[in-house]
Parts: sequence; structure tokens; C-alpha cells
Amino acid sequence: MIRKRWLLVFSIVIFLTGTFLPQAAHSRILEVTVTVEGLACPFCAYGIEKKLKRVEGVKSIDVQMEKGVVIITGKDDRSVNIGQVPGAVKDSGFSLKQMKVRVTGIARKDGEKFLLQYGGPEELLTLGDMKTEQKKQFSEYIETGKAVEVQGIVQDQPEGSWTLYPESLKGISP
Repeated sequence: MIRKRWLLVFSIVIFLTGTFLPQAAHSRILEVTVTVEGLACPFCAYGIEKKLKRVEGVKSIDVQMEKGVVIITGKDDRSVNIGQVPGAVKDSGFSLKQMKVRVTGIARKDGEKFLLQYGGPEELLTLGDMKTEQKKQFSEYIETGKAVEVQGIVQDQPEGSWTLYPESLKGISP
């Protein structure tokens, strides 16, 4: 009897989560574009690719030597762990100049701070230096609960959090 009740409660929770939070399942860091210094030869490209493939959530790596850029594509079911990227770049003997992300998530606000939740409750990016129009647009996503895709430069902060400086925002359908 207790087992049947537990199964019923569990089924209802799964159903409601799937019904009311469809966007959360697709919230993740989709792509990371890393600009590095010193990427000059095929051996260099191989070395950085090898290190970055070990980063959690990486599906594929595209090294563009002529641009000094590495594009990291995330797996379909999880985020690229951006916290591991700077260390992997350094371990491969390069200096990280810039890191851009394309991320989907749920728009949130904490006091005056705009946040993007791209996974679990602790997976948050603080949005920094937003233009007035971007703040208005992001506020609409908060009110409607619509998922959003954000592209921009991401930087780690001394306290261990990450700030995303948006270049573009767009609402996405579940």
C-alpha cells in the first residue's frame, strides 16, 4: 500500500515537472568560444583539443588556428562546464584571452541582479552591464517564464561566480 502511494506521488511529481517546467530540461551551456594566444601550428591545435575534450559536457571541439579560436560544442543533454575551461587552456600551454558562451536558461532576478539559471538551482550566471532595452526584454522573460538564449562574454569573479555580459538575447520556445 505504501509502495503504491509512493509510486503515485512520484508519478505526479514527474508529470507536473514535465508539464510546467519544459524549458528547464533544455537549459544548458550550448557552446563556448575560446580565444587564445599562441595557437600557431597543428601540434598546438592537437594539444589544446586533447585537453579541452576532457572538460565535462564537451561533445566536440573545432580549432580554428588562423583565428586563434576554439569552439567547444556541448553535449545534447548537459552543459559544458565553463569552470574547467580556463584550467584546460592553461594546462595545454596557452593563455586565455576571452571566453564567449551561448547558453539557454530561465530568466531570474534577485534584488537588482538579473540571473540566468542554466541548470540546477546553483547553476547561475549573473548578467552584467545590460543595456536598458536588454533589461526590459529580460524582465519580460522573467514575467512570462519563457526560456531565453543569451550570447555574450563570460568572466569568472573572485568569489567563484560567473558574470555574463550579454551581446544578444532571444526568447525560445519549449
